Parts: sequence; C-alpha cells; structure tokens
Amino acid sequence: MSGFPESSTSSATWRLFDAATRATADRMTTWSGGAISLELDGIVCVPMHELFEHVPGADRLATLVLIEAEGDIGGILTLLFDDASLGKFLERISGVPVSSEELSELHESVLMETGNILASAFTGTICEQSGYLVLPSPPTLLRDYALSVLEQASFDQAMTHDQLVLSRTRFEKDGETLDWQLIFVPNSAMRAWLDEADQTQTTTL
Repeated sequence: MSGFPESSTSSATWRLFDAATRATADRMTTWSGGAISLELDGIVCVPMHELFEHVPGADRLATLVLIEAEGDIGGILTLLFDDASLGKFLERISGVPVSSEELSELHESVLMETGNILASAFTGTICEQSGYLVLPSPPTLLRDYALSVLEQASFDQAMTHDQLVLSRTRFEKDGETLDWQLIFVPNSAMRAWLDEADQTQTTTL
C-alpha cells in the first residue's frame, strides 16, 4: 500500500508521530518567532523503489540537515529545505542577508541549530511514548539529492521489511505550505517496536 488509511490515524504509530510533530511544531514556532508552523503530512508505507513518488522534489539538489536518533530504537531525521524560501528564513533568524553564492558560517550555524531544536523535540517525544532512551546525534549539513539521502537512511529498515514506513511533516508560513519537509525514517529496531505496538492495540480492541 502507498500510505496508511484514514482509520490508522488512531494507530499507535500515528499517535506517536502526531505527538512528535506537535512537540516539534511548538519548538519551531518559538524559534521562528511565530512565523513558521508544522503539520503532520502523513505516514507513508511504501517499497523502496517507490520512495521517490512520496517525496516532492526528491530528484533535485537540496540543502539538508541529517540527525540520527540513537538508542535501543531510533532512525534518521532529515530536514529538507527548498533554497528559494530558505534565504528568507535564515535572514529572519540571523538578521543577516544570505549571499547568492553560498551560505556563510553564521547561516550554516542557524541551520544546524534548527536541526538540533527540532530533533530534540522529536526524539524527546519518542522517549516519552516508548519508554526507551533515544537521543539526537550532532547534526550534519549537506547538499545532495534528497532521494539518495533517504534511500541510504532507509537501508536498515529495508533489511527486515519490504514496505518502508516513514513520517512526513510539512512546514507552513502564514497559512501557505513551504517546500520544506521533515522526514523521519525509523530503523529496523524501531520499526519492529511500532509494528508490535500497533498489533497489541489491534488485539486489545
């Protein structure tokens, strides 16, 4: 299947990622001075070869911040920015205009701190919901094709599952959707935990 049905919005997996998104949204709203909000865009369940169909702009070069959620369960959190709207965000946070050539150390620092803030909220919610200790790694900033990065992030889960599960979060400014995304790909250990949590909920209904 290409995604979770509407009935799955009550699943343990959906509730976890919805809670993580809301916690992350609160941090982003504070960090951006109320300019930017986040909404859970959905949970995708898809084979690796169809991943590109569910990540808009996956075939374009993008600015990305990668953070690993480390612990007994975890995964890879990927923050993707569209360059057209990225400059305005960086200027708003730093107070310094962005060069048309490349990002300054200050602007790179803003991106890394944005990743830190969002990952801290996201992994903190996983800890609260799962009971496991899950901590964010230091962020990595890179320019690459989003699809290539996400495929690499999915390899661990793909070793044990034909269908990959990942969550997508969209960014909004003044009610309009930005071409930014926050994508979390669980590792195989977290995928097993999610499957068990969903199965346990189903059998107790």
